[in-house]
Amino acid sequence: MELTQEQKDKVNGWAAEGAGLSEIQNNIFEEFGIKLSFIETRLLLLDLGTKIKDKEEPREKKENAEREKAVDEFEDELDSAEGGVSVTINPLARPGFAMTGEVVFSDGVKGEWAITADGRLALDPEQKGYRPTEEDLRAFQAELRNVISKQGY
Repeated sequence: MELTQEQKDKVNGWAAEGAGLSEIQNNIFEEFGIKLSFIETRLLLLDLGTKIKDKEEPREKKENAEREKAVDEFEDELDSAEGGVSVTINPLARPGFAMTGEVVFSDGVKGEWAITADGRLALDPEQKGYRPTEEDLRAFQAELRNVISKQGY
């Protein structure tokens, strides 16, 4: 995704004013009509070199704590589910990609995933024409977020 210089300046301005990642994500959608996932927003900010202020408002802390609790509960459910989805990150991303890795879905089908330089997620299963279930896609996204955050992104 390419932003105009004016849009980049607005994003940097929001961050300078103390907006958090989710607030910037919402602003991008409301102001520019561009819907980004949380990770796509994070990668965009990394590409722009935008720094998020560490100080959180009490309301944001509560919302973040609630969100983290919900994610932890969801991940616990996934961990307890037999034959869940597993995700790994390749130490060296393929050329042209910001990050790459592998995924194994609950039915055993393997695939490769990649995040492009502009923050888009690509998925390439080994089986031609394979489409993971909606449940597996949600589990994949949650596990991808988990392994990426453990890497410090």
